[in-house]
Amino acid sequence: KEGWIDWNEGIIKIPGHEPCDCSYCQERARKKKGDYEEVLERQWEPKTKAGAREIPFWHVDGVGETLKEFMSEHGGWPYSMDTMEHRVKELGRLISLDPDRAYPHALRGTGGWKWARWVDGNPFELKVVMGWKNIDMALKYIKGAMLNGTLEEKFDRRGKRWKGLGRVLHTPEKREKLMEMRQS
Repeated sequence: KEGWIDWNEGIIKIPGHEPCDCSYCQERARKKKGDYEEVLERQWEPKTKAGAREIPFWHVDGVGETLKEFMSEHGGWPYSMDTMEHRVKELGRLISLDPDRAYPHALRGTGGWKWARWVDGNPFELKVVMGWKNIDMALKYIKGAMLNGTLEEKFDRRGKRWKGLGRVLHTPEKREKLMEMRQS
């Protein structure tokens, strides 16, 4: 939501709670016990307490402009999670991506890899930015980001075009192939 964005500081501030009447929250409120309107009023909150956080974007070229354009065009994201998933899968199909690998959470994963490199491998910073409870997941992303960086440098030296790994390391076959390439 636009109210979460501090344009001057270049930060998205995710609150610990906010009333929401999107179709997803309405459906969840209907399934819970109690007065529907009261339940709906308390409905939206991040998945975990760590999810309430500040996410800086000032350092990434184009993000602020893209957010402003999106907000002026749509005023936020008034669509359901199903719509989001459908759109991501459709975009994946258009670029011939395996449909099982095109889903919204994969975009978060790709962002995590990029953040791991941006915070110079600091697991505590990455934990906060990504909204994780502890640093275990941050350490996994940092390890992957280090491998990703090594591979990108290797491919850049060979003059080949490289698009980054994203979620590719999550498949054992591709991970093995990449490790073999790294050793050559």
